[in-house]
Amino acid sequence: MHPSHPRVHLAVDLSHVGARPAAWRDVRSGAPRGFDPARLAGLVATAERGTLDLVVLGHDFRLRPDRGQTVDGRLDAVHALAQVAPSTRGIGLVATVAGDAGRPAELGRAVATLDALSAGRAG
Repeated sequence: MHPSHPRVHLAVDLSHVGARPAAWRDVRSGAPRGFDPARLAGLVATAERGTLDLVVLGHDFRLRPDRGQTVDGRLDAVHALAQVAPSTRGIGLVATVAGDAGRPAELGRAVATLDALSAGRAG
């Protein structure tokens, strides 16, 4: 590639149900299925079919399922992406992790496991 033509990488952040902070309240958002592994796998597959380079799942991946109540739950981003890794072929799987989420060696092992399960596509 010529140096004057930099490569652009396209990604999608799957951490929440929408860019708007209150998007989880919209019944069409899919928030009730936030912890559904099939839904996450489907979103990643859609991104891969759309030729995106990578997906990002944040450490604050949350669920707030209903308008009438606030259920605040979290999934571990590394483990959630490790579950969908075998069903993907070439898309990068990037999990953001909080530095205070655990001991550095444990975080390193978790990301290394994701990297092994995804054949070198972890970030």
